[in-house]
Amino acid sequence: MKKMVEEYKVIPVGRAKDLRGQKFGRLTVVDRVEKPEGIKGFNSCWLCKCDCGEESAVDSRSLVGRTTQSCGCLHAEAVSESNTKDLTGRVFGQLKAIRLTDRRTNGGVRIWGCECSCGKTAFVSSSNLVRGNTLSCGHLNTDGEDFRTRVKYLDSKLYMNNTSGHKGVSRVKRSGNWVAYINFQGERISLGRFTDIQDAIRARKEAEDYYFKPVLEQFEDRR
Repeated sequence: MKKMVEEYKVIPVGRAKDLRGQKFGRLTVVDRVEKPEGIKGFNSCWLCKCDCGEESAVDSRSLVGRTTQSCGCLHAEAVSESNTKDLTGRVFGQLKAIRLTDRRTNGGVRIWGCECSCGKTAFVSSSNLVRGNTLSCGHLNTDGEDFRTRVKYLDSKLYMNNTSGHKGVSRVKRSGNWVAYINFQGERISLGRFTDIQDAIRARKEAEDYYFKPVLEQFEDRR
């Protein structure tokens, strides 16, 4: 604890929602601190301890919206897994992974040489292949089919039994708490459990910006 006080200036919680003791992914919130350089915005900032033992300062929006769930070790593990996974011969949409190249993305992820169904060659990172972010050499984008395939699981329907009036927010009958979640590319992602419905709605909206917005913006750019 002494190390954390020396590196980050602890400040009173004040009017901020108290997150101390709560866990988000691998991060356990320890105390509220002044924002270090590099963290912008008006949200409160919290000192967190990761399961791996490292400490980091994270703003409340990133914690509650589950956009930051570790000190960075999760990303490092994902990169390592992507780099060691053999994708040879596997098909992703219109792409067939042929060979692993020596090239890497800025984040260190290895790039695969792929053969598209149209006959062209495409070079795609292993993470984009596995996550379904890239499904062709680009030829499907001319009619939007590639885009529609990528976002077909975006949950745009509000079901009749919804208890909150907001997509991805539901009430737990037994406890009376609210849970937030988001569906993306066939996977349901939990965003946490909240006593206040507004916090749950806020977490859902922040998750939409994180998961949906980049896909939509990329499509608009290509158009």
